Order: sequence, then structure tokens, then C-alpha cells
Amino acid sequence: MNVDFQKNLQQFTFKTYRQAQLQILNYDDLFLNKRVLVVSTTLLSMSYDQIIRFDNAYQQFLDLGVNDVYILNSYDMLVAPMVDKHSKNLMGLVDSNKQFIKLLIDFYQTNKDPASAAKYWQYVLLLDNGVPRQIWQRLFKNDMPVSVVRNPTFNYYKIKAKDI
Repeated sequence: MNVDFQKNLQQFTFKTYRQAQLQILNYDDLFLNKRVLVVSTTLLSMSYDQIIRFDNAYQQFLDLGVNDVYILNSYDMLVAPMVDKHSKNLMGLVDSNKQFIKLLIDFYQTNKDPASAAKYWQYVLLLDNGVPRQIWQRLFKNDMPVSVVRNPTFNYYKIKAKDI
């Protein structure tokens, strides 16, 4: 299946929580003429550490030509206000109907179940103008037990500056 990621992404809207207000953003607001990192968060209990790590590295990402870093969750709507509370740099996005996760599954032709992927698939996606350029991801299987997914020794994606 040949999926036009950018064309599909242009049809989506995302909810966010910025400065204590709910906002609805579209492709033009988030991706048009931008190079962005989309960082998935899975279970809320694992999200805080990721938010802090990516917030601390935000200036390094800007120096590498990234315009924005989005923390996206397809499972828990509380991530957007959590990002707003703990970061002035990052933006939390909610994919409550799992449209983004389904598009990723189709684009990368994986056999992931969207409901399980929304809970457990950890990835960082580099997009240029809404077109995927690189994905870093953690091993995920549909039947993986939560105890394995929550392993605290996970080394955050091993992203190298030369890849961005």
C-alpha cells in the first residue's frame, strides 16, 4: 500500500492545551514549512521523564534545524496539559481518535494493532513539511506485557545529531 503521508496529514486536526486553554490546530499550524520532531508518549506514568528530557534538549534540536518538538499521545488526553505545565518549549498534542497512529502504521506497513500501538509504541518521528524523513522506535509487539514496556533501562531512542 502506497500511503501519501503528507496528504493524509493535511486532513487531520489535533487538540492541545496551551497557556491553560484548549486549542485545535491543523496541518498549517503544526507542519507547513517546518521540520518537526513528533515524540510519542505512551502511558502517562512514563511521560513526565520524556517531557523533561526533550525539554532539556530543545535548544540542541533547534540548533540542528528542527523548528518544533511535539509530544503526541494517542491514548491519554492528560498529556497535553502535562506538557503545558512542565515545558515552555514543547507542545503536547492529543490524537484521541488515533488518526495519526493509524497513518503511521499504514505508512510504515507494520502489523501493529492501533489500540495497542497507542498505549505502547514509543517512537520519535522527524517530519519535513509533513513528510516522514526518519523514525526512531523502541521494540514493540502487539502481545508485549506492560512490565516489559515499562522497563526503566530504556535508552531514549539513540538519536544522533547527524541523523537530524
